[in-house]
Amino acid sequence: MPPEQGKDEDVSVKVPRATVERVMRRLPDSGFKTVDEYVSYVVKAVLDQVEGGGGAKRDAGSDSFTKEDEEAVEQKLKELGYL
Repeated sequence: MPPEQGKDEDVSVKVPRATVERVMRRLPDSGFKTVDEYVSYVVKAVLDQVEGGGGAKRDAGSDSFTKEDEEAVEQKLKELGYL
């Protein structure tokens, strides 16, 4: 079966300039060549954790995270070198 049309096609996503600048400062020590590579890796890592059951989950109908959710996000940010 052929792959879905456009499934692996790149798209643009807006990211705050301050976040991009932080990523750019980390690039030399990260092993990544571009901000796009770095951000793509981080998003995939977080999605893998969330979809694997280890990520932050919101209560249905709530816009807030539990204390456990906040701790899981903080731990992931530490693992990724943000904290």
